[in-house]
Amino acid sequence: MAAHTLLTVLGLLQRHRQDASRIVTYEYELAGQVQEAPLAPAALWHLLGPESQRPTKILAFCTPKAKAETYPELQKALGGQPYGLEVDSVAIPSRDPRTDVGAFLDTFAQAVPQAGTLTIEITHGFRHYALLMLLGAFYVDALRPELEIDNIYYALLQSPPARSPYIDLKQLLDFFKWIYAANTFRDTGSALPMVELIRKASGPGETADMTRNLRHLSRAVADALPLELGLETTSFLERFPRHLYRLAQKTLPSAALSLELRDTVKQTLTPYALPAAEAKNWIWRSMKPNYGDRPGSLSGCTRNTAATPRRSA
Repeated sequence: MAAHTLLTVLGLLQRHRQDASRIVTYEYELAGQVQEAPLAPAALWHLLGPESQRPTKILAFCTPKAKAETYPELQKALGGQPYGLEVDSVAIPSRDPRTDVGAFLDTFAQAVPQAGTLTIEITHGFRHYALLMLLGAFYVDALRPELEIDNIYYALLQSPPARSPYIDLKQLLDFFKWIYAANTFRDTGSALPMVELIRKASGPGETADMTRNLRHLSRAVADALPLELGLETTSFLERFPRHLYRLAQKTLPSAALSLELRDTVKQTLTPYALPAAEAKNWIWRSMKPNYGDRPGSLSGCTRNTAATPRRSA
């Protein structure tokens, strides 16, 4: 069974103003469940479902001060160290601030496992550490196919007795995937990264026609078939932009971003569309091309002779 790792970064503890010896305890909330703890990763571990579904390892990134002051409190907040849970610290290099970004990312890449499941928690620590943890998440999500990022959590800290809810930021991963897919489509004409995102955002068979259209379109670009490209482009622009917008809304955090993505696809395709009158004079005949799931090849197109007036002898 692949390991499930909770990755977090620690800062310094929050203490009561009137009594510095007392550590502030927050009420963290996730999916309607509440857990009191001084540290967000400790509360999160308790809130992530039954113990059998929780991470089996916690990696806490620490500066020297956080390692000395906060890391022992993390272990204590976890109830010592529950059976089967491995808790370890990762030293954040203390270097010149001008090289801090590179040093942190080097450490991140070395510490994060190559395979398994990863949950990331970024509430504590210096603000730029949260951004670097997100950047690291984008990196491993793209380049380590055996590693699955389950969730990315950030807790909105509220002074007690108010509750501090967790926000799931995993949607940001999908956001960057859509950006990559849109850029790839615009720059190369390949819609295949977009096809995979559409399939993940839709139900079984819901987008079969759209994804087939995009696959054919991508093949037409790759094989330098301008007429086929024009026909597939015309078909897509007539049938699917609104559907693409609705699918993007399921994974992107903003309706405005989904609208801009749809418009980018339309603007990329529009110059290649055939005029309406010309498109009616051609019939696109294709077998399903081989994209790894179905055999076949593009068969080209023929003139629609029935729609073309014949000259009299």
